[in-house]
Amino acid sequence: MATKAIKHFRLRELVRAPPPPPVLKSTPSSSSFDFAKFESLQPNPVAPESSTNNFPKRANPFISTKNPQTGRWSPPKYSLRQQADLIKKARSSGTLALLPPSPKTSAVRLAAISFAKAQPLAKKHQVQSDLETQVEISTKDSEERWTQPIEWVGQVKERTVPGAEIGNRLYAGKKRMFKGHKWERVAEKKALKRKMLMRDMGKRIQRYKQASGFSVLLPCIFARCTYSFCPIVLQEEATKPPQAIQDLGREASILDTMDGAFIALVFHASLFLPCTSSAHSCAVRKSQ
Repeated sequence: MATKAIKHFRLRELVRAPPPPPVLKSTPSSSSFDFAKFESLQPNPVAPESSTNNFPKRANPFISTKNPQTGRWSPPKYSLRQQADLIKKARSSGTLALLPPSPKTSAVRLAAISFAKAQPLAKKHQVQSDLETQVEISTKDSEERWTQPIEWVGQVKERTVPGAEIGNRLYAGKKRMFKGHKWERVAEKKALKRKMLMRDMGKRIQRYKQASGFSVLLPCIFARCTYSFCPIVLQEEATKPPQAIQDLGREASILDTMDGAFIALVFHASLFLPCTSSAHSCAVRKSQ
């Protein structure tokens, strides 16, 4: 089955017409061009490479080709997936030399070399005998038409991937191998926040159970509304709050995101309990 696929590929490419010769660019007219300056800028002429063999020339279907008339590049006839499938079949049937050069063949040959090096000494003779049998089969099939040599036109540009030779292409050339999951990156902050909440959890629960929601919220809201309209009191009492109120405000900000809105409102309201006396004094001053 593998040999049959390679045979169909070769026959299909042999039937195709040979690639057209490259079109030479026309030189500019002598009236608008300085030939002396042009000759000084040109490099030394190099004789073009001419093949002495009489092999049929065919365009390499594994690489992109350029149309000499339009100057546009056409994609490869076979995709990388199809090339990989053909290379696998050629390796299993021992006809890898019959395929044209491809970006995939270099990686396959490197893998075959590394696999042969990894074989133990006891299996080397067996591998060598298998290679000899494959060579014999290929020489017998060379008499057929589909196994005749072909000159593939085109140059394969191999892409150099860092770390491909050692089998580590993912982390080659990177400062950090793995950035980690998100839960790993935020674990330290979450542990610190959890420690802050659990430090005084018993006192917080006891304080919440002793105070009713409406009995705390309604006076505090009224006092806050009255206190907000007293600029004289704001100027007199614009001092730094004590450490206990700062800690309570920090815990309330954490509770906003973790323990629910109702408990956070209770603790926010408890911050303004001292405001009732200030509101009363403000009202007395206004009456005077």
